[in-house]
Parts: sequence; structure tokens; C-alpha cells
Amino acid sequence: MTICFASVPDTLDHPAYKDIFDSFHRVRDNSKVNAELARKIKRLQADPLHVGGWLSGSLHGKKSTRVAQQYRLIFIPNEREHIVYLLLIDHRKHVYE
Repeated sequence: MTICFASVPDTLDHPAYKDIFDSFHRVRDNSKVNAELARKIKRLQADPLHVGGWLSGSLHGKKSTRVAQQYRLIFIPNEREHIVYLLLIDHRKHVYE
């Protein structure tokens, strides 16, 4: 599976972030988050459909997985194209807004 660090048009309308790079920028100094994120990305490359859980409501069609206990990574696995689109990483209090 290929991991895509890019915004996908019309996939995420979050008031705090303009794209995935903005959300990564906000957590870049947290070494615990970075270390666990690297492990999650390896798991996503291996089998994205068995990582995290499917979301509902306004985030229907996307998945979320825990990163460093307090953070969540929102992503879309595209099995047909063998790509995982990373959309957002943020503290769990804010990611589902």
C-alpha cells in the first residue's frame, strides 16, 4: 500500500486545518507522537483495513486510529488504488469537530 501525504479534495472540512501538512506541523515537536506515527504508517502500509475503526456522521467513509493515546489520525484507505490518504492528525478533543 502506498501512503499519500496529501489533501484529497472534498474529503475533510475541518475548521482548524487547511490540510494534512498543517496538522502535522502542529505535532512535529512531539517526539512520542512522531515515533508512534512512524509505527502506524508501517501498519497502514501493510494492512490499512485492519487499522483503526470506521467513522460515522460527517466523517463517514473515513477511518481513525489512535496515536500516542491522546491523538487521532484520520485516513482513507483506497483498496482499489492501493493508496492510503492521510487527512488529519490532532488531539482527540479536536479531531472530530
